[in-house]
Parts: sequence; C-alpha cells; structure tokens
Amino acid sequence: MRHLPAASLCLALQACVPPEPPADGERIELSSGGAFSGSTRLVLTPDDRAVTAITGPFSDKGTRTVKQLRPGAFAAARDHILAHPIPKSQLKTGICEDYGADSILYTGPGREIRYVATCPNPAIAALDGQIRALLSGG
Repeated sequence: MRHLPAASLCLALQACVPPEPPADGERIELSSGGAFSGSTRLVLTPDDRAVTAITGPFSDKGTRTVKQLRPGAFAAARDHILAHPIPKSQLKTGICEDYGADSILYTGPGREIRYVATCPNPAIAALDGQIRALLSGG
C-alpha cells in the first residue's frame, strides 16, 4: 500500500509517463515490422533521447521506453545518415506479403530523407545496424 500514493501522484501529474517525441522538428526514426509480426519504432531527438515503442502482433497496445543517450549520439546518427545515402537503385523492392515495412527517416531543417522497404532490404538493414551501433557506442 505504500506505493499507491506515488502511483496516484504520477497519474495525476502525468509526470511518470514518458513524453511523446515532437512530431515536428529534427528527428530520426528507425522502424520495422507490421501487423503480423509486431513492430518496433525508435525515435531519436536532438536532445540525445531515444523513445522506443514496441507493439505486438495484431495489437495497437505495446510498451514505450525512454532512454537518455550519450551526448552527441543524435548528431552522430544524423551525420552518418547524411554521409551514407542509399541509392534509389538499392531501394527497389517488390511486395512481400505479411512482411510489414522497414524504414529509416531523417527530418531536419528544410530536409527529409526517407528510406522504406516492404520486403527485406540489405541496404536499409545495413544502415539501420550502423546507426544502432553508433547509438550503443560502437
């Protein structure tokens, strides 16, 4: 019973619920999955914050976590995306039933870079892996 007042305070103030990243402004999004497999969405913001949302198959309910990354993590990820563009010729994919989609999005001042694949795509998977390695200090 000791924890109920703290939980009530969190609900009343909504201070314990991680804030949603801003829809506008500079950000990076890495997402994968779909209705059949569930999905994961990672949003990075210039304040070096990572918000991860994971939903299960056939559900819009999921979990969301917020992590403070090391200083400069967002800038490193942004600079890597800008320095390693994926040629359009490597983004051509067909439609893979039940696959969902993989995407990488960078939105910045006057600029948007969006890579989307509805089938497994080695170029998107490689860039996604490189960005995640940068975020983990690799």
